Amino acid sequence: MAFKMGHVVLIGEPNVGKSSIVNKIVGEQVSIVTDIPGTTREQIRGIKNGRDYQIIFLDTPGMHKSKTTLDKFMSKNISFSVKEADVILYILDATDIRDEYIQKIKNYQDAEKPLILVVNKTDRIKMQNLYPKLAELNDLGFVKAIIPTSCTKGDNIDVLEQEIVKYLPEGEPVYDKEFFTTQATRKMAEEIIRGELLKVLRQDLPHGIAVKIVEWKEVRKELDIKAEIYCTKPSHKPMIIGKKGAVLKTIGTSARTQIQELTGKHVRLYTHVLVREDWKNKGDMLDKLGYIN
Repeated sequence: MAFKMGHVVLIGEPNVGKSSIVNKIVGEQVSIVTDIPGTTREQIRGIKNGRDYQIIFLDTPGMHKSKTTLDKFMSKNISFSVKEADVILYILDATDIRDEYIQKIKNYQDAEKPLILVVNKTDRIKMQNLYPKLAELNDLGFVKAIIPTSCTKGDNIDVLEQEIVKYLPEGEPVYDKEFFTTQATRKMAEEIIRGELLKVLRQDLPHGIAVKIVEWKEVRKELDIKAEIYCTKPSHKPMIIGKKGAVLKTIGTSARTQIQELTGKHVRLYTHVLVREDWKNKGDMLDKLGYIN
């Protein structure tokens, strides 16, 4: 049997579960996952190695209107990823399938690439309420398959994986089998810290937060990390720090534990909160954060 290898892009609205699907199939935390729209800001690659195939997932930011320079960068990421992909996964939230989303799907009928629809979060809706929408999606003749999934329960994740493999082109593996992502460890650590910030602060100020590791020192089994946390307003800084540093301590403890698991080293994590007003529109800051290459 010939070996298959290909790039698979995940697109869709914010918070439909793109990152959760990648993490579930790959079997590792490739992308941070929260229930806050806009968590993913750049293309993240996850790698699934099967017996006779290698899938390179391109996890992208959710589709939304561009308001800032960062938003425009995120939109370009989606376009570039679709061009690079061999297979397109369009992810929908089973509880919120709107006519406007179906219209967006139709924009890809001339993409000349296999398009698979993934109706995610089926554990949150009764199937009898979902059937009419599935029937409507089934009328899209250019779609190769429609797979209902639940990352929470693991429903149909294996079915989705095998459906993807059907449409992969033949080719040699690009990455060694031990790789599950192309992200550098340092970048993954930044994302872990940002993920904990999002989880703790919830809807208060997630979109105005960024994280940059400015110092990374490894000595044998010890790792010292200094990270800067950026917010957009002076009033946000005390919210991130918390009373007597309680919020920042909670975030740091959880992030440190995860980074230790990632690196296999004892981690000392030092964080510093800085105000950088309107950083999402400033090229020098976006460059520093690695959003502009």
